[in-house]
Amino acid sequence: MSMTKLSILKNASQRTLLHSKGSSRDVERVMEYVRDGIAQGHLAPGQKLIEADICTAVGLKRGPVREGLRMLAGQGVLELIPNRGAWVRKLDRKDLADMVQTLASLNAGALFQALRKNTKTHLKAVLDPIIAEMRLAQAARSYPALMREIARYHSAVIDLSGNRYMTYLLEALHVYHYHRSMALELTVENWTLYVGAYEQAHAAVIRKDFAAAATIFEEHAQRLQNVLAQDVTPAVFR
Repeated sequence: MSMTKLSILKNASQRTLLHSKGSSRDVERVMEYVRDGIAQGHLAPGQKLIEADICTAVGLKRGPVREGLRMLAGQGVLELIPNRGAWVRKLDRKDLADMVQTLASLNAGALFQALRKNTKTHLKAVLDPIIAEMRLAQAARSYPALMREIARYHSAVIDLSGNRYMTYLLEALHVYHYHRSMALELTVENWTLYVGAYEQAHAAVIRKDFAAAATIFEEHAQRLQNVLAQDVTPAVFR
């Protein structure tokens, strides 16, 4: 093969690689936009997504937008209905109950490692500000914001554990989606108990009392399971 042909093939290969990388980044931008929208409360479970609006928001054409939506559907975040569009998937109570169990197990393992590897001073410095934001969100009855802070708390504990595989697991669970759906299932009274449990558990965490913190979180998870087992869905969030 001549040098000219080799050069042409090489350049074509490089263009394909660059295009692939660019396309991948574009798709990730779309996915990040939707994930953030759910986490921030701008996109609600059961809400239809408008492709044209997403194209405008992220400054992309329909190709990468559709691919991003397709990938999120494959991850269980969205529902795609042929010839109708995409909706934010609404997790049912079985989904939520399963997630409670999964997150409780992940949190227990991360908490044990975090308390073993960090000083009381460092635990307090990292986690105190999150608890403060949690209280502010509850006082304002901003439940999407409250759930974001709860997610931040668990994410911080996992970071403190120093175990990157736990971080991968947390990301794969799409907890922002879980917390947004859970917010629809709880009453004001539930939220008071919710925040109270985190305050009590946090007090145990910063004194490095794993047994006490783990027990409080376990009891909290069981209360959530009991709420999800009820037949009545609270009207306050409907």
